[in-house]
Amino acid sequence: ESIKRDIHNIVADTASRVVVMGTSYGGYLALAALHAFPDRLRGGITLGALTDFVGFLEGTAAYRRDHRRAEYGDERDPQTRARLAASSPLRWVHELKRPLLMAYGQRDPRIPPATAARFIAAARETGTPVWSIAASDEGHWFERTENRRAFDVLAIQFLRAATR
Repeated sequence: ESIKRDIHNIVADTASRVVVMGTSYGGYLALAALHAFPDRLRGGITLGALTDFVGFLEGTAAYRRDHRRAEYGDERDPQTRARLAASSPLRWVHELKRPLLMAYGQRDPRIPPATAARFIAAARETGTPVWSIAASDEGHWFERTENRRAFDVLAIQFLRAATR
């Protein structure tokens, strides 16, 4: 019985300090979790997050576009476009209440960097605190040591601030 009580106390204590993190589609999932559970999460960290399905499909590298359309749907079809737009974090960015750290590479052939910049601007316009880092010499991941270190240091600082 005392073990159950201790576990319950640990979960209750840490639940108020949970931050979600994801990369690429996992970044989309982190944003979706913040949207779905704003009272249970303290913030979100993303790297190369998918924030706008329509913008993603229109702007992803040409060699990837047909495969992505087969996976997500063809944004050129009006009904599919409406469904994709409704599923995009950009559509409900105004409902986000928790702070974000968003990182992206400005040479990303998968997730167009412009979609990240639009999302960050929209979130800031609605008052959501957004920390961001955009690496001019990175693609979809932060592979260069100096960029990865900068992201890691910023993530640690963000976690400290978000979980206070």
